[in-house]
Amino acid sequence: MESVSTLLDNYLVIDIETSIGKVPTGTKLFGADCAHPDATPLLVGTLKESTTKFYRREEIYHLPLEGKLIVGHNFAFDWSHLRSYLYGYDFFLWDTMLAEYLMMSQYTRDLHGASTSLSLDSLVNAKSSPNSQYISEMFKHGYGIDYIHPTLAIEYLTDDLEFTELLFRNQLESLRTTCGDTFCTTARYMINQMTASLTTAEMHREGLMVSRKKLEDMRHRYQEEIDKTKEELNAAMRDTKRYNDIALDWLGENWMNSPSKVSTLLYGGDFTYDVYVPTGTHYKTGARKGEPKHKREQRSQPIMGMIGGSSTDRTTGAAELKKLSKRFPEFDWFFKPLLKLRNLNKSISTYIDGIEAHIYPDGKIHGNYSHSRTATKRLASSRPNLQNLSNVSDTLSDGTIIFPKDVFVTDKNYQYAEIDYSSLEVRVLALASNDANLIQYINNGVDMHRMFASRLYNKSEDDVTDNERKLAKAFSFQLQYGASAKGIAKQWDQPLDLVQRFIDEYYEEFPAVKHYHEKLLENLDRFAGHRGDVADNTPVRYSVLPSVWAFNGQRDLASTHRHIGGFGMVETVWDNKYRGGKQTNFKPTTAKNYPIQGAAADIM
Repeated sequence: MESVSTLLDNYLVIDIETSIGKVPTGTKLFGADCAHPDATPLLVGTLKESTTKFYRREEIYHLPLEGKLIVGHNFAFDWSHLRSYLYGYDFFLWDTMLAEYLMMSQYTRDLHGASTSLSLDSLVNAKSSPNSQYISEMFKHGYGIDYIHPTLAIEYLTDDLEFTELLFRNQLESLRTTCGDTFCTTARYMINQMTASLTTAEMHREGLMVSRKKLEDMRHRYQEEIDKTKEELNAAMRDTKRYNDIALDWLGENWMNSPSKVSTLLYGGDFTYDVYVPTGTHYKTGARKGEPKHKREQRSQPIMGMIGGSSTDRTTGAAELKKLSKRFPEFDWFFKPLLKLRNLNKSISTYIDGIEAHIYPDGKIHGNYSHSRTATKRLASSRPNLQNLSNVSDTLSDGTIIFPKDVFVTDKNYQYAEIDYSSLEVRVLALASNDANLIQYINNGVDMHRMFASRLYNKSEDDVTDNERKLAKAFSFQLQYGASAKGIAKQWDQPLDLVQRFIDEYYEEFPAVKHYHEKLLENLDRFAGHRGDVADNTPVRYSVLPSVWAFNGQRDLASTHRHIGGFGMVETVWDNKYRGGKQTNFKPTTAKNYPIQGAAADIM
């Protein structure tokens, strides 16, 4: 990369406007997506220092991008369209949306100091022309730039270009003021991070091919298993002799889909039903002449709950059902199939329906990969969410294992490769804390989860079960993520003393990690300040977390406090306040994970 100052001077602001295709009913497609056959870039604008130029679709090939710093807002969307007209890229990127996110994380502010979202209009908070406001409403209702008069389209695009350039200049000024001598280093880091977003834009554009046949076969297998499980559960309900025919008739065959009926079965209560009783009179005329008349009466009948409970404690969520199944093993015949049904239905709605709703006409899903959605800067996936899909599976009663990821296929000459970093965040924690034991264990390939499990359960490592190792691994990551002993015990439904013993063992084995966590919390106090909340000017306590790259647990945190503007740093708000319409609930203990996960995201 050439010098940062030279690159920043050689910038070009770009924005595009597209047509918007119709979205079929029952799908969750995006009408302006590059994958939609009716969405094409019809107008491209460039701007630098008040010089504006516009390109029609057939002129996109002439865009002067080479060697420049391209400035755009959410440029991944623009690039996914432009890439069809341009071969590769030889430029760097400054995305004003990503820059704002890197500098301020989710608690960003507009040019007037008010909390805001990361949209261009919100950040600039400038008054658009009435025509631009009208065009924005047209876009929201599914009408693209091809429905707008050319003069108004140019005016609208010019507004966006000028707003983006204004935001770009303000971000550079803010970065120079905040970073001082480290400005060039920080700007170089940010440009590298933002340019990397072009890779995920390419991933979005390329998409993943879905086999509709595999999708339907999978749906059929799931539905068969659901029907079979429901039959078995209903048979078990009849066999218990707990419920008479009236109660069973009220429940019906699909009672497991009704939270209120599940609640009544668990905690007890009355249900109402209709009966028809003779009135003592007969029909005197018509086809039913001479037949006795009946009237409908509503009656009630109590059901004794399996576990009882107060009138307010009637939760039927999956998490509560799992807890109850452990407390009441005598009702395993009830909880086990009910939880299985919940999981199977969730798999259909999330992975079968969810994937199907996002298939474009080219037979692919084109998922979104966002670099600005999470507080710790890790990559996020949506439309649909593809993260963790590789770990999802369901085991059917015949032993068959269904992997939803199998619906994705490649051309016959290609194969998918699944690649992951090994213990990335643990390695970053070792870097941040400089813990000698942790570094040694990583270098020697020690199975730390098995080691801690053997200590927890007083058995040799060879005798540790997979489930015991899994729990030790979960405890380890939860602790790293900043959870307390009480929080870990609650989430994993484990004894508090067992979890506390694990934490004590962990910190005894890795004392520098404990020191690092303590210093992080100390930093929140040392550099905490107050500022007025936007809504009511109430003082809100906030602080800044240090970067892993600038602090290894042994140095004075004061020397790293001003290194804001990337490097995994996160501005934190402590109080339960509504800021910019979003409620924040940042607890100091959760700060332990933010620099670690942020740095891991930098590496990715």
